[in-house]
Amino acid sequence: MGGTLVAEDTPGGGMTMVLTLRTAPESPPVPPGLPARFTS
Repeated sequence: MGGTLVAEDTPGGGMTMVLTLRTAPESPPVPPGLPARFTS
């Protein structure tokens, strides 16, 4: 997936895990009147 996982200090103590992932490419619009299942 090409993501990253980074450990960061949390104010007041502790640790926060930050997961970053890329967004999916934009899908083409569904033509009017055509059910979405036929375009996937």
